[in-house]
Amino acid sequence: MPLDRAETLRQAEKLVRQGRLEQAAAEYARLVEDQPRDLNTANVLGDLYARIGETALVARYVFNGHAADSSRNAYQASLQGPGLTYL
Repeated sequence: MPLDRAETLRQAEKLVRQGRLEQAAAEYARLVEDQPRDLNTANVLGDLYARIGETALVARYVFNGHAADSSRNAYQASLQGPGLTYL
């Protein structure tokens, strides 16, 4: 059954307002796992994990699959041409 993103997001936001951060993080994790490239949701999840002290999970969700995409090396590797200089 596909994830109802709107309902899951509403539930997650409600849990945050209630101070139930662990449960909210679980809902946000479901959203991120459904759409891994949704950086806004991943950042919210990372913030929640930081607030509850789960620092190892911050890096897992915020940087998983995205650090390589935006790294300097990936950017430079995507450039082509005879005048390319690595800094």
